[in-house]
Amino acid sequence: MRQAGYLAAAGIYALDNSINRLVHDHAKATALAGVLEKLPTIKHVLPVETNLVIAELAEDQTAAAYCEKLKNIGVLASPIAHNRVRFVLHLDIDNAMQTLLLEKITSLK
Repeated sequence: MRQAGYLAAAGIYALDNSINRLVHDHAKATALAGVLEKLPTIKHVLPVETNLVIAELAEDQTAAAYCEKLKNIGVLASPIAHNRVRFVLHLDIDNAMQTLLLEKITSLK
């Protein structure tokens, strides 16, 4: 079962090289949650504990339609329930991209 070795090696690499990066991703997730909380289309944002942000939409919104609107402005998110959307912040999102993300989400009608 050599595939288990490849998977273990990836996990070891992540633990050795990526743990410190998570602090930055968590800060970006917290900033995104703060912006989302202020939008009229968002009813509630679940507490941010990792690099994931889960937003519950207002009653007149569906997650699929909201994610389509986001996609049209270049933001990818996943519908995870009828009225919940999941955002994932990760190391490929630099500070400039984060700023652009927050601007785009704020301008979304």
